[in-house]
Amino acid sequence: MIELADIFRVPWKRRLVYIWLPRIKPFLISGCSVSLGLSWKAGIAAEVIGIPEGSIGERLYYAKVYLNSADLLAWTFIIVMLSVLFEKLFVLMLKNGFGRLEKL
Repeated sequence: MIELADIFRVPWKRRLVYIWLPRIKPFLISGCSVSLGLSWKAGIAAEVIGIPEGSIGERLYYAKVYLNSADLLAWTFIIVMLSVLFEKLFVLMLKNGFGRLEKL
């Protein structure tokens, strides 16, 4: 495809939209999915270590220290749900962005 684009002198914008982006789409989506889900969990872990006031990490830390199992489970559930929702929302927006590029 790249050689054909060279032969027919296809502009770089069209090459990007019709050749390169469809090739990297699955890798970009899966990479974003994994990294976004993990970034929420890593951010909360940093909050647990640093204990900034008014954060989810602070609440999780105090629930752990005071052996409050119900709060610990609830905050863990909230963290996981936020992570999943943010990941799904971003991947959906990314797929919609690719869909718009394909219509060009």
